[in-house]
Amino acid sequence: MLNTEITTSPWFYLLIAASLFLTLTYSWGRRKNKRIFLSAFNGLLAVVNSKDQQFTNIGGIAGYHANIVPKNNTLVRRVDATITLLPRQSLMFMPFSLLVRRFDREEQLQKETFQWGGKTFFMYYSEPWVKKELEKCRSLLGEPQGIRHIAMVPSQDRFWVFMVPRMDTVEGIMAELYPWMVNLLKKRQKAVK
Repeated sequence: MLNTEITTSPWFYLLIAASLFLTLTYSWGRRKNKRIFLSAFNGLLAVVNSKDQQFTNIGGIAGYHANIVPKNNTLVRRVDATITLLPRQSLMFMPFSLLVRRFDREEQLQKETFQWGGKTFFMYYSEPWVKKELEKCRSLLGEPQGIRHIAMVPSQDRFWVFMVPRMDTVEGIMAELYPWMVNLLKKRQKAVK
């Protein structure tokens, strides 16, 4: 019944080995992504001190979104966090994911380039006080660690932080950033009154 021509071919054994390899890398990638997102979200929860939280899976094991309501939410009503991870579970898609990069396009803003932690960063701002606050944030953090992008829209009282979530780093970074954000919101609230 077996087709001996197929089962004795080296291509058959190569296909079996490739299938086994892809299965093992899927398991490894899934576990690694789970460790990263749990570390990131647990660190964020430790800093924000949440009253309520909701987590949503957005893409299998490569993305998650969190809605967190802080206990003391007079200034910060809600913290939204989205984490998108490299598709470590899909060895065939991973090279394409590493090649694709998207950059922000900001217009009508002043732009400055600076070196931070051996990397080139761009600062976009429309008001001098925003530049001053972003520089304060930079000196507060010291090194960028996993930070890739920090943005704030003062008119909407919104902040965005884009970082590479490395194991056990999110809590330390957010422990510095979150109070800075809350303090900035307090200053803005006083200025508006």
